[in-house]
Amino acid sequence: MEIDTILQQIDIGEDQEYEFKSAEGGLPKDIWETLSAFANTDGGYIILGVSEKKPRLEITGVRNPKNLQQEFWDNHNNRQKLNISICSNSDVEVKKINEYQLLIIHIPRATRTQRPVYINNNPMTGTYKRNYEGDYRCHKEEIEQMFRDASNEPQDFQVLDNFNLNDIDPDTLKVFRQRFSNREPDHPWLAYND
Repeated sequence: MEIDTILQQIDIGEDQEYEFKSAEGGLPKDIWETLSAFANTDGGYIILGVSEKKPRLEITGVRNPKNLQQEFWDNHNNRQKLNISICSNSDVEVKKINEYQLLIIHIPRATRTQRPVYINNNPMTGTYKRNYEGDYRCHKEEIEQMFRDASNEPQDFQVLDNFNLNDIDPDTLKVFRQRFSNREPDHPWLAYND
């Protein structure tokens, strides 16, 4: 990430893609909620070494970026903390701005099969999503949907019990049959009735 981009974003503030944390006392405990939220939404950047000084953000730097990196990787690769290792080495970097050092962590968006990304070994209480500048705990239904979406078997391959032709929209079926006929004019299924 370029220094100009960081400086511009500090002027703008936090949003859907950027989270700033001071890290004065070490790695912030809520970093994992933000990591889960970014991974389960659209990805983003956690920038350590920026403090909130009302009404704006201020670069305060981190004291020992090497120790912070080590602590990050120790927890990132601990299945008791994070269910899946989502970041790679190239996602974590130290940038120097004037006399300050910042630790920048890029969180990629998790793939369909990786979601939900959750913390503390509990998907029901440790799965988060990102809405604007906030991290929000996912509802049970959202988590269940992520697990369904992660399945290797597509949902439209499932046979549904207790359904019949009355549950299908006749106009939609007619359009589907016409498209299928145009694509596969000699297919034996076309000889069957609806």
